[in-house]
Amino acid sequence: MPNNKMPTSFGYKSIMSPLLIDLASLEVPFFVPLRPRKDLLKELSEKISNEPMVLKLLEVIVEREESLRQWINEMSRDVLLATAKGDYLDQIVSLYGVKRLTKEDDEILRQRTLLSLYGYGASGSKENYLFHIYSLNQDNAIQDVNIHSLDPGKVLVTLLPTIISPDKPVFTPEKLTEKVSSYLKVHAPLTDKIEVKFAEIFSYVIQVNLVLYNDENLEQIRQEVETRLQSFAKINYILGQSIETSALQAAIYHPDIKANKVRIEGCFLKEGTKKTYDMKIQNLIGLSFNQAPYCNYQKQQEETPLDPSHPELYGIQVSITKHLD
Repeated sequence: MPNNKMPTSFGYKSIMSPLLIDLASLEVPFFVPLRPRKDLLKELSEKISNEPMVLKLLEVIVEREESLRQWINEMSRDVLLATAKGDYLDQIVSLYGVKRLTKEDDEILRQRTLLSLYGYGASGSKENYLFHIYSLNQDNAIQDVNIHSLDPGKVLVTLLPTIISPDKPVFTPEKLTEKVSSYLKVHAPLTDKIEVKFAEIFSYVIQVNLVLYNDENLEQIRQEVETRLQSFAKINYILGQSIETSALQAAIYHPDIKANKVRIEGCFLKEGTKKTYDMKIQNLIGLSFNQAPYCNYQKQQEETPLDPSHPELYGIQVSITKHLD
């Protein structure tokens, strides 16, 4: 399930299961109805007096009541899973037996809490596996997970490692697969035969040439486009995601750009290493559930050549050509 929206936390595409309630779609409740100030003032003045001094005092009282109603509504939302934040959310998820992981943001914690309801079952559902794996991810070594059943009773768990630094773009702790396998043997159904593998990483580079109408703010526009491409590369480092030229065109768009030429080049990295490559692909890439696209979006201090066979190098290049009338 591709995710084209900027996540609040890098990764965890698969945690969004279609079986889970979309908390963001729930209407935010008003525990105390908000009333127009003029209605409150009219109601009080009719019961007391219409004298100027009294009305002035009533305006202060009405203003205080409005603030109190708003405060009650805001504080009441801190007791709801869908709207609570920070420490308030930590207290709510504790009722589900869930604890916030290191650097886990509120939105991911909400989704993992919903998944926890499946963690008590023994049916071996996708949600059951996701909850246990993400709860194991204390060191944030797992970027994304895919649960796939090839045959009844056979489960393939694909792990996408988290990017640590430019020189270790597909860094993988040696014992991570063993750790996940051992954990699932205890918590997964006894009848499931589980295989845990690392994703195939597709390393790619993006080269863009922009044609501009005028020569004003050339460097500023180039930097803006490069920043958007860095965000594009970051949010698309997830399993099963495709890198489409139409999406790149949308990321590149700027009103002062007359035309652009985009080139994508890449090759597969086998078994999460940087050593073996088995093919090169031009332009578009469509990946399966156990593959992920990676472009090094972390800019380095010195200029480096574009080379998909070296994912430790910066993978984005933006150049500019002035349009000649």
